[in-house]
Amino acid sequence: MSYSGNRRLSLPMIETIENSITCDSWIEKINIRAKGLVKSHDENRDNAKSTKDLTKLSDLMKVDQGVLKEIEFLRNAKALLSDRKQTLINDEEETIKSYQYDTIEW
Repeated sequence: MSYSGNRRLSLPMIETIENSITCDSWIEKINIRAKGLVKSHDENRDNAKSTKDLTKLSDLMKVDQGVLKEIEFLRNAKALLSDRKQTLINDEEETIKSYQYDTIEW
């Protein structure tokens, strides 16, 4: 089952990633979630333009503040993942370059 973007992502999960392929997968999840949040933000903005009701405007503002907070979290998570991915790639390259093919006998 693929990720739909309906659930929040977990920072501890991001911090424990151990390979670059998993980083790519999480970056894609972040992008999916962010697209949904941008759509929600646009809907909130459009709804706010079309109403004069202060209660509804207040509710829309609170929801949108949560959206903006999560977007900021996702930006930071994506930056963390990009850094983590580069570190993992560098470590992998170092391991590959230093690998020794020992002589074996049968």
